[in-house]
Amino acid sequence: DELHDALAAEFQHDPLRYAPYTDARRVCLVLARWDKAVFYNKGLELREAMGGPKTVVLPSGHYSAVLYVPYIQGAAVRFFREQLGGEE
Repeated sequence: DELHDALAAEFQHDPLRYAPYTDARRVCLVLARWDKAVFYNKGLELREAMGGPKTVVLPSGHYSAVLYVPYIQGAAVRFFREQLGGEE
């Protein structure tokens, strides 16, 4: 417990801290509308702080998003093709 507390005090990880250093053109963000592990409004806050990257919003929760893996994969492939200049 002491080690955990010491490490938690030393290593803070908040994606909002790094958002200003992120090139939004190179990010495809996936948010789940009813996510209770990573709240949707926090995802939107991160999106705004990153400068509005391409965003996919799923009609699911955090864990039920697994049902959308094929859709997410397709969206990721389209995103990378756009980034790399490939064909659709």
